[in-house]
Amino acid sequence: NVGESRNISSLLLATDNELWALSGDSVVCSTDAADFSAIQPLTDKFPVKNISSAKYPLRTNPYITRNLLIGYPEGSKNIQPVVWGKLSGEQGWVDYSEGGNVDFSCPSFDKMAVLYYDNRLFAFGGAAKRGDEEIAAFSNFYISSDNGLTWIADIKKAMLPSELLGSEASFAAMVDSDK
Repeated sequence: NVGESRNISSLLLATDNELWALSGDSVVCSTDAADFSAIQPLTDKFPVKNISSAKYPLRTNPYITRNLLIGYPEGSKNIQPVVWGKLSGEQGWVDYSEGGNVDFSCPSFDKMAVLYYDNRLFAFGGAAKRGDEEIAAFSNFYISSDNGLTWIADIKKAMLPSELLGSEASFAAMVDSDK
């Protein structure tokens, strides 16, 4: 049991050759899922709750992967999630959302899911807020083409099933190899 024997509190992201997690007050990484090394200390802005992750190749170099974490800091009273990222080969994570505009931030979805599809990030989930705007559960996909910095509702091309609108159901989502 990885969580008990290595003091892992949350798994963050699995890449092709790394497993990223939270342990105590550190972000840790393992290349064999057995031995974890502390990579950087947690800051008060690092996402530790309701985390969704995505990984995808850079458009300019398919041999480099961008890894993103989108979620909420501990004790956060923020109404918007934070976005942290790192490129494959880099050691530490960087706050991408620092200084972002709340009007274009990712909505604060309950049970948020973020997927990478068609060279863009798609976010959706339960009821949300963005600024003063109340967003009904599963009403729209919010799409980012700039690595999670800005998010726009897609109301014409990508639609969720109308049966989900307003639902409080738990869900899972993924993009398979056939897209």
